[in-house]
Amino acid sequence: MKFFISVLMLLFCLTLIAEAQTEQDLAQGFDLLDKNSPKKSLPYFFKAANSTEESFEPLIPYALYGLAQAYYAMGEYNYSAYELLSFIEKYKESVLFENANYLLAESFFKGERFNDALAQTKKYLDFFPDGSWGSRMFFIRGEIFKQKEDWEAAYGAFNSSDLFYPLSYSAKLARQEMAKLSIQHKFLKFKPSPDELYSKGLSFYNKKDYESASKIFSRLAKDYPKHKYTKNALIKLGEIEDTSEDEEKIIASTEKYYPEIKEDSQALRLYKLGRKYGQKGEYAKAISLLKKSIDDYPKNKYKDRALYYLGMYSERYASPKAALNYYVKLVLDHPSSYYVDGAILRAGHLYYETGDYENSYLIYSQAQTHRVGSETPQCLFWWGKLAEQLGRPKDAAGIYYYLAQRFDHTYQAYRAKEKLNELGYKAPESSFKGKNIEEKILASEEINEEELTKTMNDWQAKNGRLLGSKEIAKALQSYKLLMDTGLTKFAAQEAKNILSHTKGELKDSAENTLATIMQKSGEYSTPLKYVEKKVANAILDGTSSSVSQNLWQIAYPKGYWDKVFDAANKYGVDPYLTLAVIREESRFNPKALSRSSAHGLMQIIPSTGKILAKQLSIDPFSRNKMYDISTNIEMGTYYLSNLIKRFDGNVFLALAGYNGGPSRVKKWVNEWYGGDTKNLDIDEFVQNIPIRETRYYVQKVMGSYYQYKRLYD
Repeated sequence: MKFFISVLMLLFCLTLIAEAQTEQDLAQGFDLLDKNSPKKSLPYFFKAANSTEESFEPLIPYALYGLAQAYYAMGEYNYSAYELLSFIEKYKESVLFENANYLLAESFFKGERFNDALAQTKKYLDFFPDGSWGSRMFFIRGEIFKQKEDWEAAYGAFNSSDLFYPLSYSAKLARQEMAKLSIQHKFLKFKPSPDELYSKGLSFYNKKDYESASKIFSRLAKDYPKHKYTKNALIKLGEIEDTSEDEEKIIASTEKYYPEIKEDSQALRLYKLGRKYGQKGEYAKAISLLKKSIDDYPKNKYKDRALYYLGMYSERYASPKAALNYYVKLVLDHPSSYYVDGAILRAGHLYYETGDYENSYLIYSQAQTHRVGSETPQCLFWWGKLAEQLGRPKDAAGIYYYLAQRFDHTYQAYRAKEKLNELGYKAPESSFKGKNIEEKILASEEINEEELTKTMNDWQAKNGRLLGSKEIAKALQSYKLLMDTGLTKFAAQEAKNILSHTKGELKDSAENTLATIMQKSGEYSTPLKYVEKKVANAILDGTSSSVSQNLWQIAYPKGYWDKVFDAANKYGVDPYLTLAVIREESRFNPKALSRSSAHGLMQIIPSTGKILAKQLSIDPFSRNKMYDISTNIEMGTYYLSNLIKRFDGNVFLALAGYNGGPSRVKKWVNEWYGGDTKNLDIDEFVQNIPIRETRYYVQKVMGSYYQYKRLYD
């Protein structure tokens, strides 16, 4: 009997050893793949993929995918395609399913199996309309059609890449190909279908990518002015209130079709049309239509927003008195309006510009009793500033104290604290103990396995009702095995999939958990987007003390810290200032590309990049190098350092120069302060910056800088 028990125990131990060895093989394969040794990784992936151990079954998809990646990296595209076809047939529910479909298209394309590649790219675009590689799929199709000398189809595919994904790298390449085709083959045209345009525009709209949605809806209205989707597209354009290209045709379509949109009131039609003319810069027409919307329909519910834009367009039309009247009327008649804080700010500034400090003080004071909005802290700050200028230091201190306490964590609250110190008063204590927190979010790109495990355990405890789902149970099993194997980045992907099933009252908690997991996997941009609105709302609601330490660190991550610290130390810049610039420039997206062609984390435009590369001896230099994290951080920090020196150590002026151009800043300082950078009023300077984007950019970066210092320094 003892012998029999011993044999069973031995078999059991051997089974455990075999299971552990298979998991080690999988981990070793990915480790070698990460070290650019795909050939050495093959036997490990092969052994893992052919494992017969039942407990290892949830990880077989990862072994197959790793095997395909290794073949692809070796240039063995037929072998990688074979493995990926097997994967796609067997594992449609895997979190790697989209990745596998993308890699299969690339394998077919690079293996010159062009007909298969055309079929696979179409399949990808149909299966994943919002997929990460849509732009690349269109580009591959364009390249294949070129090979087949189907010039019209090639032009159409390249055009789709540019139209639907204008900021992607593939779109940039597609534009170059279109330019070549236009020269070689004249009369090429491309006109996407209305269904395709509306569907894609709606997809961008639902993802709150309003800039892209506006472009697509505008194209739909221009190409298909009488189509059934055009009315809905025009309504969405009105809601977006964004500048559209080819405004003449868009306005013509709007004027023609708004009478048929029965669900909109006459006042709303006039308002939207007025806004379109305003965005086009035709302020006289805009003012006329907005006034008509109020005069003809004095009780309409859109009156407050019409008053706000009447004020804005009157300012731009060089009619400050008229603008002041509209803003003041909005403040007096609509104290609960969404636009009231903006109206208070503009009216107060217009009075300030004329030297009427009493009325400026009076209008700014309304911010304390009217609806709270994003401009309220700025209005309160200027109320305190006016109190100082009018010789009322005690009143100023009281206002600053209220601002610092009620709107803690805003840029204006930090400035208010500095003002209190200047006046000899103590700033209010904060319930947020920034300097005493323990940094749970690691600065490195490694996932903290204990944190991830705790996060998922908490999720399971709160979501027991979902654990009966076969899909979630399987994903949870994969997650646990991946954690045991040490493949924590893949485990994070499974965790994201699991958490995405949470709905209703648990959604916020799930998003916070998901953000934590993603940041621990070295992804900073998406987690920041998950939490930043929650943090901003808490600040405006006066509940910032309820925001957890974890959320603050996700909202203000120490992304790429080692590289930031090294560059900042090298060029004499506070590393937290560099982090603040990265946060506001790119939200920590290293592949960010703006419409002005600014690249990477610190959004460097090519012309500046070329100069910086020469100064830093980066040779050879290409635009793609600005996507390299280390290179971009070094360039941006070096440029920021030069600007700080150029403006005599004034960080505010340096930031204005970083965004708006140093020549402009020098011109403003010369015109307003006779070139004296030492004695200018920095609040007045920032408020007077004529470029709205630059004005708010300085405040945002400095607000983030103060927050970083408070969190980590």
